[in-house]
Amino acid sequence: MKLRALVNVHDDNDFVLLVAWLLNALCNKGQHPLLVLSGAEGTAKSTLVGILRALIDPNSTELSGLPRTERELATKASQGYLQAFDNVSALSRQMSDALCRCSTGGRAHPIILNGIDDLVTRPDLADRCLFVTCDAIPDDRRRSEIQLWAEFENAHAEIFGLLLDSMPSPTVSAYCPKLSSTGSREWPTSRFGQRRAKAPSGRREHS
Repeated sequence: MKLRALVNVHDDNDFVLLVAWLLNALCNKGQHPLLVLSGAEGTAKSTLVGILRALIDPNSTELSGLPRTERELATKASQGYLQAFDNVSALSRQMSDALCRCSTGGRAHPIILNGIDDLVTRPDLADRCLFVTCDAIPDDRRRSEIQLWAEFENAHAEIFGLLLDSMPSPTVSAYCPKLSSTGSREWPTSRFGQRRAKAPSGRREHS
């Protein structure tokens, strides 16, 4: 898939999670895992958010930081489908709870959080997340924003068509979470090769 050459993620397993998240986000019903992007400064996280947004909910609005209150989050959610928050440095308990409700509540939205630090520390939110790492980009692999977006525009229709061809049939139920015997959510991305485990912090790891 041409998308793989356009996104800077740690490895193919992270790319599998990314595609699984995209397929789920294209289903406008059901529940949605949060996509948490982490990586050092200069790892093209914001560019990745822009590409994902162009595929799911294209608009010209500038990326913004996380709202300060649940009310502000609800207002933003009422104004668009995909909720993408850039350069998030910390999550309060109240905001963690609000994000849980926004991703798996009655009117769930796909959500992206992008930050440098390990943002998600509360187990209830971690249970609703897919974690993807963006690595440092070697100088010989760096592209300008103009070049990268030109390559994306050339491949946009093909990438979107492949995603639609990969959509589950007949409907979204295949991408809705089920409760495990322990009560935690099991997002069925295993069909794309995800291996689930939980770190001591509550964050879901993958390998």
